[in-house]
Amino acid sequence: MWYVIQVMAGREEAVAKKIKRAAADFAEERGMAAAEVLQECFSPRFKTKVRQDGKWVDSERPLLPGYLVAVTGSAAVLDTALKRVPELTRILGNDNAFIPLKDDEAAWIDAFTRKGYRVVEMSEGFKEGGKVTVTSGPLVGYEGAITKIDRRKHEAYLQLEIMGRKKEVKVGFNLVKKSTMTWDWA
Repeated sequence: MWYVIQVMAGREEAVAKKIKRAAADFAEERGMAAAEVLQECFSPRFKTKVRQDGKWVDSERPLLPGYLVAVTGSAAVLDTALKRVPELTRILGNDNAFIPLKDDEAAWIDAFTRKGYRVVEMSEGFKEGGKVTVTSGPLVGYEGAITKIDRRKHEAYLQLEIMGRKKEVKVGFNLVKKSTMTWDWA
């Protein structure tokens, strides 16, 4: 199952490393396979472009700032291992129960990323008459999920439901102009 772990925003990658180490140590001490405690822990990210020294360079940003995703067979065992991490780490849930991501929520992240490389690649498209058309990248076919495009920041905003809450997430998007001119070469 996939669970969401709340962490301090801006510390996602560092805390993910600490969680992996704590889970491995916990498993080793108890004679368990590491995968029984934690199969995967990652900060989903997205590729975008940022301006640096007057040039556009590729960059990666957190898809869900302040959150990690952990794949485990037992949230209770993982929660015990998290107590060894000296930073804020809390598996999200309610009423003293950990709640995994819904299948479609996990599938969305899994569809746009791959195990070992949880980064959503940039998409590219154009806007014509208020309608967005995605021509390449993972957002092809998901045009209806785009709520806003920030051309200057190379980002598209999507409205997703995660953990039962609507959340606006940003992904990399290169908006190119489409020529509306037609040429008659006859």
